[in-house]
Amino acid sequence: MKMLRPFFSAALWLCSAVTIRADVVFPADSGFVNVKERYGARGDGMTDDTAAFQKAAVEKAQNLYLPAGTYLVSDTLLFLPKRWVLQGQDREKTILRLKDGAPGFEDVAKPKPFVSFFAPFMEKKASTGQAFRNSLYNLTIEVGANNPGAVALNYLNNNQGTVEGVTIRSRDPQRRGKAGLGLVCNWPGPALIKNVRVEGFDFGVWSTIGQYSMAIEHLDLEGQREAGIWNGSQPLSIRGLRSKNTVPAIKNTNWGSLVVLIDSELTGGAAGLAAIENGDASKEGENGPGLFVRNLKTQGYKFAIASKTAEKTAEVPGPVVEEFVSHEVRALGTAPKKSLNLPIEETPTVPNDPPAQWVSVTKFPPREFEAVEKEKSVKKRDWSPAIQQAIDSGGTTVYFPKLEKEQYEMHDTVVVRGKVRRIIGMENGIVAGAGFAGTEKAVFRFADGASPVVVFERFNNTYGNKAKYFFEQATTRTLVLKNLGYSGYRNTKPGGKLFLDDVVGDQWDFDRQKVWARQLNPEAKGEGAESFNIRNRGGDLWILNLKTEGPKTAVETSAGGRTEVLGGYLYPSRGADKDAAAFEVKDGKLSASYTNQHGIFEPQVRVTSGGKAGHAGRADVPPRKYATKVPLITAE
Repeated sequence: MKMLRPFFSAALWLCSAVTIRADVVFPADSGFVNVKERYGARGDGMTDDTAAFQKAAVEKAQNLYLPAGTYLVSDTLLFLPKRWVLQGQDREKTILRLKDGAPGFEDVAKPKPFVSFFAPFMEKKASTGQAFRNSLYNLTIEVGANNPGAVALNYLNNNQGTVEGVTIRSRDPQRRGKAGLGLVCNWPGPALIKNVRVEGFDFGVWSTIGQYSMAIEHLDLEGQREAGIWNGSQPLSIRGLRSKNTVPAIKNTNWGSLVVLIDSELTGGAAGLAAIENGDASKEGENGPGLFVRNLKTQGYKFAIASKTAEKTAEVPGPVVEEFVSHEVRALGTAPKKSLNLPIEETPTVPNDPPAQWVSVTKFPPREFEAVEKEKSVKKRDWSPAIQQAIDSGGTTVYFPKLEKEQYEMHDTVVVRGKVRRIIGMENGIVAGAGFAGTEKAVFRFADGASPVVVFERFNNTYGNKAKYFFEQATTRTLVLKNLGYSGYRNTKPGGKLFLDDVVGDQWDFDRQKVWARQLNPEAKGEGAESFNIRNRGGDLWILNLKTEGPKTAVETSAGGRTEVLGGYLYPSRGADKDAAAFEVKDGKLSASYTNQHGIFEPQVRVTSGGKAGHAGRADVPPRKYATKVPLITAE
């Protein structure tokens, strides 16, 4: 097995901002396609590499690796329809650059995307809800001079996808360009935007669509011409925004919008402006855009926040805003009218491993057997013993190379123990086979081991899984699950820590755990109590952007548990279960900001405390034309 340099995403804190710098080179059998080796891209900053990327797109080289270099491009790079992962080698040295004065990008009134995950661009009737898993890692996107209509990244993703460790930059002397990050095609989200920097453009982030919510953490904005973030309808959940601008950092303009902003710093400013404009959206009888702000620092602006809704007008001074809510807070039971403000921990990383400590699961033989499918005998392979041998081999990183004609099918539990601290799927998938059907067996059980943190990441979600539990945390050491889509989690040993970054899957059963989730998308749709989204019994659960789909309660909090939901989108789609509340609180505590499509759940929040019950229904929270938006509701 030929090994190259190791994969590692290191996080370096500088002046309270997060900067990602990593040298990412995968093993030769990872399944990632090198755009230089396969398609002849030069990356020399002079040769036009447009054709190389277009050929990769036509051939659907969906795991596309970009070695260090400057790739000069003269037209839109379009990646369709889903499961595209663009992986750069080095954030500062892997550069996708649109040529100066590229044809078609000259008109700011007719925007055109440079890197795009959806076509046709911005057509109101064009839509998809199937743009799964589109992701970009560890690279820079640059727009050359004289491209005022350019949207550097037109991002579209559904359910699970990430933009992480990415810089987006206008090279124009006047910093022209329509937008750095565009969320302008039906329908972006949910997804996780993390450790991203945008320099220049009219808008750093340009969001015009009302579904399905975005989680944004550690976003740096500088030098925008009109606004750092312009939000028209979308629920945006933002933590760690750093804006250095003379224009407003955020313009939240539409009656359908809900922006949640915490732990942020907005500097630069202009004496006559507010750092955040929660615009005059009281027209047409609507009650204005929703805004929840906590732990905000500002400098240079006349006001930290200027908010005008049908309920109230507020001009909030800086330089510090502890907590602000644009609408009346509804408090149930004995809860105060303020958020829980639970302690927040950053998603941990593990140390870089030298190549000698990488172990491929294909180094070990799978179990071969025959099974009957559709009344025919077929030969199959169970990868469980091979994966277990890889984990027990003494290496610290285990990875899953690309298989030619099959997924990694498993029929028995694999125990994560020993020295392993990172398991990397390389965007490949796992199928939990018939060996799990009708059992309580977990596919992966995380046990005690040498490393205090274990990271399980970058697995492509698959269908047909027969396991009730995909993950069992049977240890108090920390577990990180990221960039994946699997259902079924339980912890059998309370007291551990769990981090979820960009995960789709339901049936999260937390028992006295501390959980931090960034972009969590459960979609329980089955019948009865065995089908559920999230249960928090006696633990602390913190969620930055919760998106659900289906008729089930989003979160049930009980036994003294505390749950804080900071933004998101509840999408019942076909109606809620009879008598289901969006949130259930049973002798626990809740603070939640969210949007509920069509306001279907009745009640919105139901609280039971000391045997006494209460609830808040659709009429008790601010309405929206097509949904119910809740800047803040509390219960205990």
